[in-house]
Amino acid sequence: MHNVAHLADDVEFTGLPTSQFSAYAFENFLGKIRKFIRSGHLPLAQFARRYLCEQKITRTKTPMKPMFEILKRQNYKIKALKYRSYFIRPTAPDNMVLLINSDVFEIRKGRTLFKMRGKVWSIKKPTFEYPCDSIIRNMVECSKISDSLKTFEVNRIYKKLVALELKSCDRRPIKFVLKEEWITSTCNS
Repeated sequence: MHNVAHLADDVEFTGLPTSQFSAYAFENFLGKIRKFIRSGHLPLAQFARRYLCEQKITRTKTPMKPMFEILKRQNYKIKALKYRSYFIRPTAPDNMVLLINSDVFEIRKGRTLFKMRGKVWSIKKPTFEYPCDSIIRNMVECSKISDSLKTFEVNRIYKKLVALELKSCDRRPIKFVLKEEWITSTCNS
C-alpha cells in the first residue's frame, strides 16, 4: 500500500502513464529469490551464489548441434553428408560449394572423415546486373577450373551451390553458372 503514495512521483519521474507500470515481472522473480535463500544468515550471498550456479548449469545443458552429419561413408571416405539443410555428395548436382574464403569448389571425392578433395573454379563475372547485381545472390559465371586437386576441411563450407550449364547462341564453349540452391525469391526482396 505504501507504493501507491509514490506512484505520482514515479509517473512524473519516468514520464510514462500509469497503465504501463507493472510489478508482475519482479513479483514472479521474488519466488525464485525465495527458493535460493535457505536461512536468514547472509541472504544476499546465498542468492548470488545459487543464482550464478544455476546460470552456469543452464548454459552448459544446451546441446550443440553438429555442423554436419555424415550420411554415407566407405572405408573412412565421405560419400554423402548433410550440412545444415544441404545434401553434399562428390557427384553432380550436389558437389558444388562456396567456401568461407569465397572460393567456388567442385567436390570430386570425400578424402577422409573431415576433408573433401576437388577443384577450384575461378569467378569470371556476374550472371546479370539488372535489376540487381547477381553477386548479391551468389549467382556468378565461372570458368577456368584448376588443374590440380585441392583439399579442404568440411567445416569451411559456407553455402551449397548448384551448377547450371549454359550454351551461348554463337556456339561458344559451355560456361558454368553457379546458383545458390535455396534462393527462389526475386532480387528486390
